[in-house]
Amino acid sequence: MSDDWRRHAACRGEDPDLFFWQGQGPANYTQASAICAVCPVRTACTEDALSRPGELFGMQGGLTPKQLEAMRRARRRALA
Repeated sequence: MSDDWRRHAACRGEDPDLFFWQGQGPANYTQASAICAVCPVRTACTEDALSRPGELFGMQGGLTPKQLEAMRRARRRALA
């Protein structure tokens, strides 16, 4: 997948620690979620994240790791 979409991301230039954390989640989850909510390439970001099943932390495409893993499982079930 081409990553040209990244240059249009609303999070470009933001501190990566806002989106990528380890443990239970960031104290600034609301801020990261708000940035993702208005991002013009949110769908591409989500698809990129879904293509990497080893991601265990961080918000991508406005989704938490648990939400992304649930989407991965649902897609696998749909393909079975």
